[in-house]
Amino acid sequence: MLNTVVLKFGGSAIGNDSDVSKNFHRILKHIQFYQERYQNVVVIVSALKGETRRLKDLADSLFSETAFAEKDFYMSRGETLSAQFLSQYLNSQGLQSEAMTEEKLPILTDNNYGNANILSVNTDLIQDVWNKNKVAIIPGFIGWSPEKKIATLGFEGSDTTAVYVAEALNAERCCLVKDVDGIYSADPKKIYSARKIEEISYDNMLRLANCGAKVVHQKAILFAQEKNLKIQIVSQIQNGQGTLIQATDSLNGFVGLTSDGLLISAIGIFDPNHVRVEISQEILYQKTHISIQAENEEEKENLMKFLHLRYFEN
Repeated sequence: MLNTVVLKFGGSAIGNDSDVSKNFHRILKHIQFYQERYQNVVVIVSALKGETRRLKDLADSLFSETAFAEKDFYMSRGETLSAQFLSQYLNSQGLQSEAMTEEKLPILTDNNYGNANILSVNTDLIQDVWNKNKVAIIPGFIGWSPEKKIATLGFEGSDTTAVYVAEALNAERCCLVKDVDGIYSADPKKIYSARKIEEISYDNMLRLANCGAKVVHQKAILFAQEKNLKIQIVSQIQNGQGTLIQATDSLNGFVGLTSDGLLISAIGIFDPNHVRVEISQEILYQKTHISIQAENEEEKENLMKFLHLRYFEN
């Protein structure tokens, strides 16, 4: 049996008020699956889907622009409640767990409220939970600042929490559980021929993230690259291999397609003369990708289908 696994469940895996009970049951099954293979399990949780954005908007309406620490405190409530609710649910199902909230929160950050950086992880607090034969449930996205105030890590910061905790514990595996079963060459909900990428390098994952892909937070990728920590992207629906993010991959030239609004980015190495002949729209050439501004949603959809067929399916 291996020693330690870190599992992170984001907002899409937690769900909202109407489906959180069903999703908590899925999380229970995920944890049980990994308990059969690992001695110690740590779970990182996000807030309910959309809750952090709702709390931020509320805090922005109530506090001045410079009340950063006060806003962070209220924005942290979503993750804190998720950890407490999940722990209570797991305990009711016979799986012993402990929510590491408030004074038990093991994440220490700087005081850059709203976009804090993790300085250290108090692994002794996590070990105390394991010593009681319990699963440690840690709220993502938040930590304690030097002033003993709650600081948030920026949106999607739970990914960052997961990789820092995994590195501090020397975990054999760090899994980010998502609503997709891996990284794809394009959004599989829009491009049905999109292919799943089994392995992708940190560099290529960063290129996708920089161009609008929101599967993994950039801070998490950079830290994992610095520490050579492998990240596994797996599905919330089923246990499987998903996509492994690591130092190298076998992608040859073309990585994937992303979009941000009407801006399309194709990540890879392209011949400017070749692309210019095939596409009439203005093309912005970068070292690692090309970008095309579509006029409307229909044009964007058609361009993405053409680009994927031409460059990613051949």
